[in-house]
Amino acid sequence: MNNSINSLAMRESRAELKKRKDNVKIIGGWRIRIREGGVDVNLREQEYICAVARCRSITKAAMELNVTQAALSLFVQNVEKRLGVALFERYKKEMIPTQVGEVYIEYARRILTEGEAFEEWLRDYFQKGKGRIRFGINSKRSPLIVPQLLLKMRELYPGVEVSVKESDTLQLSAMLQNDELDCIYSYEKIQNKVIHSEFLNYDRVGLILSSDYPVLKNIHYDRKDKNKSLDLQDL
Repeated sequence: MNNSINSLAMRESRAELKKRKDNVKIIGGWRIRIREGGVDVNLREQEYICAVARCRSITKAAMELNVTQAALSLFVQNVEKRLGVALFERYKKEMIPTQVGEVYIEYARRILTEGEAFEEWLRDYFQKGKGRIRFGINSKRSPLIVPQLLLKMRELYPGVEVSVKESDTLQLSAMLQNDELDCIYSYEKIQNKVIHSEFLNYDRVGLILSSDYPVLKNIHYDRKDKNKSLDLQDL
């Protein structure tokens, strides 16, 4: 009998560790802060500008948003300065959207609507286990592992999509470092600074021979461990 090592390797960079530590994720260009009970998508700019347009007043919008009038007025001015164009005309204490402002507000409302839908999807992603795993495995090992893995994943995490890549360990390791895979199943521990390997288990490997095979005379019996051993060099 012999034992082979099985391990799971995952790519983990310093940037990813810092994001996890700060409880912040960058997804599709969105800056997402994870908090207990939900997620926050930062659409404050769109929310503030739409509130001013809806209320036609900095004062009323500030009360609705629960911020000071001065802070909201400065915020709008900074947005206009960044864009290089006025979004509102100040007329008799009213905030009237300019032509550019009307177009901005139209897009901002769409963004807010999509943001709410995205927030709901993201909440499910974190709380209900939705997501995707890109899994790599040795081609020879795949038929033994993958069917059981997929069945168990569907049972435990029905919302997670699993894609499988079959290849040799060298290529799979390269794909893992290039962020083309999330984890790989390997016979050996991978020595690499950007890859974390975790031991899973040993496999018992059996050798079947004819009972009259001459080499069987060289079998050694360990009375203490009650195990039989055979030097493979004798084969």
